[in-house]
Amino acid sequence: VELYPFFADHQAKTSRQIPVIVLRRLEG
Repeated sequence: VELYPFFADHQAKTSRQIPVIVLRRLEG
């Protein structure tokens, strides 16, 4: 309820950061 808008926004930001996180993990 209160966390839902925050979660949706966080999920949207995370989806953008996923490629960066993956590259960082692959680089070690």
